[in-house]
Amino acid sequence: MTYTTLRDHWTTHYSRAIENQLDVVHLPFVHRSTIGRGNRTLVDGPLVEWGCEGSINLLNLWVHNRVDDGTPSLRASQLPHPTRHPSLQFCFPNLWQNWINDDLRVVIAFVPIDDENTMMYIRWYQRFIRRRDCAGW
Repeated sequence: MTYTTLRDHWTTHYSRAIENQLDVVHLPFVHRSTIGRGNRTLVDGPLVEWGCEGSINLLNLWVHNRVDDGTPSLRASQLPHPTRHPSLQFCFPNLWQNWINDDLRVVIAFVPIDDENTMMYIRWYQRFIRRRDCAGW
């Protein structure tokens, strides 16, 4: 698995940056030309569960997106119990993890600078593009 790291400065309180990243139903509206799939995506749920691993409090979200076929979105209570890791996981107070698929994951640490500024340290992990060792060239 390889990774890349970047930083992103937002001029907002860190809690607002976290709130933005946990809002899974905004994708078809705000990101309609990219990851929102042209406003044809319907979000069922999401299914949300509180969890705990040792002394770490977790918020687990399972996101169910599908092509909008004209039927209403399903409520969380209508969704099957998840059989995979969460789509999104928030570890309190400021660590976020998004499993996009089995080969791509994003982790963000939301670091407050002051009441109006946040630095987001982002790491993308992937295993679908292989890195070639330069020594073999």
